This record gives sequence, C-alpha cells and structure tokens, in this order.
Amino acid sequence: MAKATGFMKNFFGVSGAIFLSRILGLARVRLEAELLGGGAVASAWQLVSSYANILRRLLGEGALGTALTPIIAELEHKEGKAAVKGALAVVFPCLGVLLGAIVIIASLAAVIAGRYFTPESNFRVYLVCTLLPIVMPYAIFICMTGVVTAVLNYGKRFVLPAFCSLLMNIALVGGLAGGG
Repeated sequence: MAKATGFMKNFFGVSGAIFLSRILGLARVRLEAELLGGGAVASAWQLVSSYANILRRLLGEGALGTALTPIIAELEHKEGKAAVKGALAVVFPCLGVLLGAIVIIASLAAVIAGRYFTPESNFRVYLVCTLLPIVMPYAIFICMTGVVTAVLNYGKRFVLPAFCSLLMNIALVGGLAGGG
C-alpha cells in the first residue's frame, strides 16, 4: 500500500507541476506577444531563445542527460553510490566550463558581428547581436538544470524536477509582467 501511496503522490505532484507550468507557459507566450509584437523584435527574440534551447537539447535534457542515466546506473551497480557522487563531481564542473566557454564564444562572436550592423542597415541582425550576449548565460542554467533533472529522475525523485519548469515560467512571467 505504501508503494501505491508513493506513486499517487509522485503522480499528482508531477501532473500538478506540469499543468501549472503549461498554464504559465501560455501566459508567458501571451505576454511575449503583447510586449514584443510580431515584427523584428519578436523574431530576433525567438531566434536568440532558440540558440539557448538548442544547447539545452544537446547538453541538458537531450543527449547528455539521456546518456548520463545509463552511465550512472552502471557505475552505481558496479562501484556504488560513492563512485556516482565522485563521477558527478567531475561531470558538473566540466559541463559548467564547457557551457561557459560556449556562452563566451557565442557572446563575443555576437558582439564582434554586431559592430558591422546598425539598426538602419539590418535591424533584425542588429537585435540578434545585441540580445545574444544577454540571453546566452541562461543556457548555462537551463542545461545544468536538465542534467540535474536526469540525475534526480534516476534517483526516483520526480516531483522536484517537474517543479523546475514551473519555477522557470514563474520567473519569466514575473519578469515579463514587471518589465511590460
């Protein structure tokens, strides 16, 4: 009976967090549309956001998070939890350095490319070059969150990772509502 109670607790916790996150995601998209409109500013914002999300798909929730789970499982099976903690103590700083380098390189490239564009010459490219250094540090946090989510899910901690997207949407909606 305790196993069923734990399942229901996880089910309702995860479902509730996802439901609220989707509602707030809808509010976020609506606020973005109201504040940014449908022109050059909105398309530049979407492009810059997609760069961070590509990194998230590769180095966060995507390939790295997916590959990390069986590695952790095998390591725990063969060497125990202490070995997993030791391996993660190496993976997270390395990932942080890699992401930091990617963010710095992308931001510097945008700053350098931005010198060749003005609002008059190509407004969208100018906006992308201006916004990219501001938004790219977000990629570090979203990727690290994705990897932590994979580790927590492996450890049968399901509710806390589900609240991550909810917290992100709360922050984004709050920022958009306050900035508008």
